[in-house]
Parts: sequence; structure tokens; C-alpha cells
Amino acid sequence: MRSYYPTELIFAVGAAEQLQTQLDQRGVRRPLFVSDEGVAAAGLVDKVRGALADPAASAVFAETCENPLVSDVEKALAIYREAGCDGIVALGGGSSIDCAKSVALTSTHEGALRDYAATRPQPLPIGPDVAPLIAIPTTAGTGSEVGRGIGLSEHEGAPKMVIYGEALIPKVTICDPLLTVTMPAAVTAASGVDALSHCIEGYLSTTDHPVADALALSAIERIVVALPKAVANGSDLEARGQMLLSAAMGGMAMHKGLGPAHAAGVPLDLLGIRHGVLVGILLPHALRFLEPAVGARLDRIAQAMGLDDGSQVAGAVTRLNDTVGLPARLMEVGVERHHIPPAAAEAEGSFFNKLSARQGTAQDYEAILEAAL
Repeated sequence: MRSYYPTELIFAVGAAEQLQTQLDQRGVRRPLFVSDEGVAAAGLVDKVRGALADPAASAVFAETCENPLVSDVEKALAIYREAGCDGIVALGGGSSIDCAKSVALTSTHEGALRDYAATRPQPLPIGPDVAPLIAIPTTAGTGSEVGRGIGLSEHEGAPKMVIYGEALIPKVTICDPLLTVTMPAAVTAASGVDALSHCIEGYLSTTDHPVADALALSAIERIVVALPKAVANGSDLEARGQMLLSAAMGGMAMHKGLGPAHAAGVPLDLLGIRHGVLVGILLPHALRFLEPAVGARLDRIAQAMGLDDGSQVAGAVTRLNDTVGLPARLMEVGVERHHIPPAAAEAEGSFFNKLSARQGTAQDYEAILEAAL
């Protein structure tokens, strides 16, 4: 067993006001804010940046794509260097945080991002000297704010590559529920179900990590109560807070690994479909595939969800998806039958499949995807 959770987590309504103090403690005088157009349009970049002692000393890149690209990183890195920045503030969802991590890496390390991809036979090592990074999530789902991974594509339509390194984990994460109230209901639902999938698949993965297991079960118990409330009323700060906390707990839980829903879902990200929607649709089918291999562990998830036994979990996830307004079928979001074979082949070789309690073949993944179509 290995436990490694180095992120300092600051959690409170209004916690974003502590950003200047956190920057000062890390010697950051000229931060680059990495965000996206939606977060900027909601006024959150101006709000958080405006609370700094000298907002003009910071720079902004707010063009991160929904599924981040290497070109996003290159643009942000150019601003970072031109403005003489010495640290990064990631403000947004998982895409912005992953883009920010990539800037933190490439600003101090040689080589292209592809050279660090986990799928390479010998990825370049990631040293501890990445640029200082503070994460401020405005969604509650990806767990990237406490995670060690990056997911991005070399260009539009290219498969997503995954980069892992302990040095990529933000040293401090500021969770402020006030920054999530502008999140639309559809985004709230998709990100929340993504957080649930991290907890469920993380808990069921083969890695032995009792601390992560406890976090996963606690987060599952919170999500099934809080997510419908947050979707129904975005101003419910209690529900928003519970989802922010649960997303961070899920991000810690998935240090164990993930499973079939992510293995099958990530290859379809390149279609431009929201990641949480894909994983949410696939999760019930992944659970039915896993059920013969996970035994009593699925019963523990059932208990956390207020159910009688593990056989009810897949159905409960389906009902939760329906309650929060997620689509039920992949065809509803643009997936077509010809997309299935290449996605299934990629899923078999996925890092997520390797740590799954039941590793699937390409044929297994075709069956999962067909069932979800």
C-alpha cells in the first residue's frame, strides 16, 4: 500500500480570497491564470484576479478547449514566458487544470509533451522542479485539482494522451463553492457523475489502498444526495460544497486507478462529447461487466448508496443519470456504430483497463459499447 496525498486543500465559502496569501507563501509574484472562455464570460477570472494585491502583475490565458490540445498549452506557455510569469493559477474545470499542469511541466522541462505520455515505452521522467501551481476548481467532477495526471490531445481529432507524475499534483487547491454556482445544470450533472465514476471505479480497482477506499465510499454517500440538489438549485451552497469536496475525494480515490467506463469513454472524447456524459452513460454497463469479479466490494458501494446489495448499483446509477438529466444512450450524443471497434481496441490497451478488477479484451469493450449505444 502507498498513500500519497500532498495537496493542501483549502475549503470554505469565500476561500478564493486567500489566493494572494497562497501565492506569497510560494514566492509567486507574476502568476499566469489558465482558464477557458466560459469561466471568463461568467466573470470568475476577473473576480478572482481582481482580489489580488496587484492584478496587473498577472497574465491571463482563457482559451482552453473543452478537451485541451497541445496548441492550447503552447499559446499559454508563450504568454507565461512573454509576461515573465513565475507561477500558475488554474481556474476552471479539468480541462483548464490539465492545461495549467502542462504549462507548469513544459516551462521547466525539455522535450515535447508526447515524450512524457504514459503509453510510451520509456516516457521522459518528470522532475520535482515544475512551476508552482495553485488550482481553483469551478466545476465539481474531474478531481484534476488533486490528481497526478494530465489528459490532452496533440490536435483536434487525435486520441487523448495521458501523462502522470507526482510533481504534477497542485501543491494547494482552493475550493470555494461560490465559484461553482454559475455552473449550468448540464455541466453540474456531467461533472458530478464523473466524480461518482472516479469513486466507484477507483474503489473497485485492484490497487490496495484502504485510505483511498474510505474516501471513495464517503464521497459516494455524499454525491447521491448532493448531486440532484445541486442540479435542481445551483445556488444551494451546501450541495455545491458537498460536490466540491466529493470531487476532490474522488480525485484522491482514483490514485488507485479506474476501470472500464473510463477505458471505453476516453477514446470517444475526441468526438467532442463532454467526458462526464460519456462516462456516465457507460458506467452502468461497466458495472455489469465488473460484477462477477468484484463480489462483496460492490455490496459496500451499495451500502454507501443506501441500497440492499451490489446487484442494485448499476440500476441506481442509471436512475441517478435520469434524475440529473444525463442521456441514456451513446447514440443520443453522436456516437455511431462505426466508432465502436477503434474505441474498443484502444480501451483494451488503456492504462485504465490494466488496473481494472476485470480486464477487458477488445471484444469485451465492443460488447459494453454496443450495450450502451
